[in-house]
Amino acid sequence: MIDFVGTAQAGDKVYLAFQSSSTQKITDAFKDTLDTVGQDSIYHIMEQEYGTGYSFLNNSIDDGTDGYPLMHNKFAVVINTTSEYGRVWTGSYNPNAYGTVQSNENAIWVESYELAQIYKNEFMHMYDIGFSTNKNLSYNSAQTVTLPDENKITVYFSPYPLSGAGVYDTDTRYAIMDLIDCAKYSVFFNIFTFTSSERDYIQKKVEEAYDRGVEVKGVVEANQSRTVQSELREYGIDVFLDANAENLHHKFAILDYGSAKPIVMTGSYNWTSSARDTNDENFFVIHSREVAELYWREFQKNYALAAGRSISSLSEASVRNVIAYPSPAKNVDEVTIGYELSPAVTDAGITVYTLSGEIVRSFDLKSGEFYPGTYNEKRWDLQNKSADDVAPGLYIIKVEAETGDGTFFDTGKFAVIR
Repeated sequence: MIDFVGTAQAGDKVYLAFQSSSTQKITDAFKDTLDTVGQDSIYHIMEQEYGTGYSFLNNSIDDGTDGYPLMHNKFAVVINTTSEYGRVWTGSYNPNAYGTVQSNENAIWVESYELAQIYKNEFMHMYDIGFSTNKNLSYNSAQTVTLPDENKITVYFSPYPLSGAGVYDTDTRYAIMDLIDCAKYSVFFNIFTFTSSERDYIQKKVEEAYDRGVEVKGVVEANQSRTVQSELREYGIDVFLDANAENLHHKFAILDYGSAKPIVMTGSYNWTSSARDTNDENFFVIHSREVAELYWREFQKNYALAAGRSISSLSEASVRNVIAYPSPAKNVDEVTIGYELSPAVTDAGITVYTLSGEIVRSFDLKSGEFYPGTYNEKRWDLQNKSADDVAPGLYIIKVEAETGDGTFFDTGKFAVIR
């Protein structure tokens, strides 16, 4: 956070929207930014219940509510409209001592002028017009930005109009429901507050995903979400209460991790009716394998701890369930090799052998071609290392996985018929 606000240069505008911000280091960073950009170029809003802002900032206000509804956002913007550059910081993290050293948090920093414009517009709508339902005339939601690496982010804000054209498409609750509806392989979530108000909405979609064979796992805050956790457990879904004695303050979900098109949802938005209807929130959806990988690692850590497993035990059974299909591979041009990796795997490779031990084909998998902690697949065109079609017969597949504890392997067999 300090590095983020430290990027501001003379001529930039800075917008800070945090429910709570109170550490001395953050305060000093804001003062340094003020010295760089000037009083007319830095703006700050926060939740009244947690203070009235920073006295050294002229443009600092609170939401005017001592309690609910909350100005629950946690985002910052640095932007320069003349040079057309900008960046956004958002997630679950409040820059205070509690968020920094006690609770589980996430934050993401995105370089995008277009995204910065969207967040700036939402900030100024709150700053100029008002908070919560006072900004129901704002249509600054469900906008999609394409990043330079071709990944896409769709941004949502709440509360949002409950009537009018296109509301279903831009309402955050329904956006989450639609995304879960579209999940094909997996739904993994870490949520601070997941309440029974979502029983007919998000909770129902989680259960429906499980019913259609999607792998569903979750961790929720023990002091906030016991009812929903209990109901989902009774439904057969592996949802655990978190193991942090303080708070699991995340609000993220990963959909279809390990596939070609995984999705991460993150922001300040808890899975509650208050987040949708009254609180000021931000939430975005990013399509990125790299980002999904980072959030997956955090999910796996929290899931393992909540399930009562030690992190070190995650190196066990590093690779398992090696299969190839179709088997027998009869009159086909390719097979799919499937295997499961533990979260501790750092490198992986596949080798196909004849029964006599001759190497037929090897695949040294690069980062992005395999995903630790989940089921993986590799397609093989049934050609050997000389680019010739393999002969009919029985073959052995060996998948090797490297972890901090060493290299492990598992094998499977399949037949080729021509």
